[in-house]
Amino acid sequence: CERLQLIFVGTPLDEPIQCLISDGRRRIFTAAGRHIHVWKRGKKVASFVGHTAVVTNMILFGEHLISVDEAGYLKVWESRNGELYGEIQFDAHSFKISVMMHPVTYLNKILLASQQGTMQLWNIRTSTLIYTFKGWSNPVTSLAQSPAVDIVGIGLENGKLMIHNLRTDETVMSFQQDWGPVTSVSFRTDGVSTVTTSSSVGHIAVWSLDERRLVAMVRDAHDGRVGGMEFVQSQPLMITSSIDNSIKVWIFDQSDGSARLLRSRCGHSAPPTMIRFPTVGGHALLSAGGNDRSLRLFSVVKDSTSCELSQGQYV
Repeated sequence: CERLQLIFVGTPLDEPIQCLISDGRRRIFTAAGRHIHVWKRGKKVASFVGHTAVVTNMILFGEHLISVDEAGYLKVWESRNGELYGEIQFDAHSFKISVMMHPVTYLNKILLASQQGTMQLWNIRTSTLIYTFKGWSNPVTSLAQSPAVDIVGIGLENGKLMIHNLRTDETVMSFQQDWGPVTSVSFRTDGVSTVTTSSSVGHIAVWSLDERRLVAMVRDAHDGRVGGMEFVQSQPLMITSSIDNSIKVWIFDQSDGSARLLRSRCGHSAPPTMIRFPTVGGHALLSAGGNDRSLRLFSVVKDSTSCELSQGQYV
C-alpha cells in the first residue's frame, strides 16, 4: 500500500482466478475453476481439491478456509494442510450464496447472504443454522463489518445500502445510490463515521452515518466495475481495484469529505494492439491499447517506473 511495488509474479493457471485472499502469513489462496491453490511468494505450495463446480467465494475464518461453489456446496478446510473439516449443501433455487462474512465477536459463526435476498447465520463448528434473516427480496451483492459490534453494511443489487443490526434483525438506516448494484462496501475505522459504496460503472459514493446523507462522490474512480474496496485499518486510506486492470489508493483529506487519488498502478484495460521495444537495449516496452486508447511504457527492469504516456480513454 505504501509504494504499490511489484514483489513477485506467480505462475499462470489454466483457468481464470475467481477470488483470492491472504492469511497475513505471506500465504495467498486463489480459487481457479474447481480448485483452490496456495501460494508463497509467487510459488504454488499446495492445492485443495474437492469441489465439483467452480468456486465463487472464499473467506478465512481463524484456522479454517471456507469456500462456496456454483453447485451450492460450502466446504470448510483446514487452512494449514488442506484437510476437509466440514461440508454443507444448499439448494441453489431457494438459497444461492452470493457473499459471506464473519461478524466480529460471533464465535464460530458466519453470515451467508443469497441471491434471493435472504441471509442466514450458521455455526460452522456444529454445521447448524442459527437464524434466518428476513431479507429484502433483492439479491445481496456485498457485505461489510462496521466498527460497531452487531452492525453490518449490506449492499443490494438495486443500489441500496442497508445498515443492519444482526442481533435485533432491524435495519438502522439505509441509503440509495443511483448507479446500479452496490458492488462493495467499506467502513472507515479511523474515528470518522462514514461508509463508502462502489458501483458497476466505476463511481464511488461516500455516506455520512451521523448525518445520514451523501457527503461526497468520486466519479469515474475506475473505468469499469469496482470489484474490491477496503479501508486501511485506522487510517484515512482506501484501496480499490477494478476490472479496468488497476489498483488505486485514495486518501480522505479533503474538506468536503471526499477523497483524492494518492497512488495507483494501472495496465491496459483491453488487449494491446501493438507492442514494441523502442530502444536497442530492450529495457522498456512500448505498448498501445485498442479499446482503451492508451499508450503505455513498461519497464522490464524496474516495474515501478512504468507509466502511461497518453491520456487514455479521454484522448
